[in-house]
Amino acid sequence: VVVKQLPVLDMPIDTICENSLSFTINTATPLGGTYFIDGYATNYFDVEKYKKGPHEILYTFTDSLTTCNNSIVKTVNVHPVPLANFTLTPAHADIDNPNILFVSNSKVSNLEWNFDDNTIVEDSLMLWHTYNDTGIYNVQLIATNEYNCVDTTYKPVLIHPVYAAYIPSAFTPNGDGENDSFFPSVIGSKSYTTRIYNKWGGLIFKGENNAWNGENEVSDTYGYTIEIIDFKDKIIKYTGTVILLK
Repeated sequence: VVVKQLPVLDMPIDTICENSLSFTINTATPLGGTYFIDGYATNYFDVEKYKKGPHEILYTFTDSLTTCNNSIVKTVNVHPVPLANFTLTPAHADIDNPNILFVSNSKVSNLEWNFDDNTIVEDSLMLWHTYNDTGIYNVQLIATNEYNCVDTTYKPVLIHPVYAAYIPSAFTPNGDGENDSFFPSVIGSKSYTTRIYNKWGGLIFKGENNAWNGENEVSDTYGYTIEIIDFKDKIIKYTGTVILLK
């Protein structure tokens, strides 16, 4: 009587989550056997089809040299995924008060916040964050549950500049590199249009986002209108006079 050794089987299977991609099972050893999932001959684990809960995976293998066969059974669970969700207040803020309150609505405490400004905070259900610059920030929250299943969500935060404009009363285009042209200094604008008028009301210059250098004009007082479009697309109009000194 010859007692032949049964093939030794192994079948490692990773954690499966509801949002995992469907996959082909090919982890069993030795290779070359047959898979059954919940009684059906297949090695394709369709995550969307099988849903949450336990599922039986059977692997059978026959040794071609000894003709001995063996099988291994594992029960795997499709685990639920946490819901990553949060509120933020306010969603829009000015740079002079850039403090935002974030509150997680997730039912797990294993959290990772990424505020899109090189700041990452872990495991806080509620926190304040202060931004140091203007811009749009895409805030990310990653929630992980006890099964190591992960969900991720994003929400934008907009930090506005504080609008301010300064218009000089005179300029000296003498080529010394200082105060050589006339233009508004603006924070929080998208564009501006400048119109310059001589003493008789004639338009002598019009420029969009351009400075007036007083070329071909004499020292005198000139009128101006400046229309500025701010970051909220609001049009702000200024009128006044500027002194050209040569």
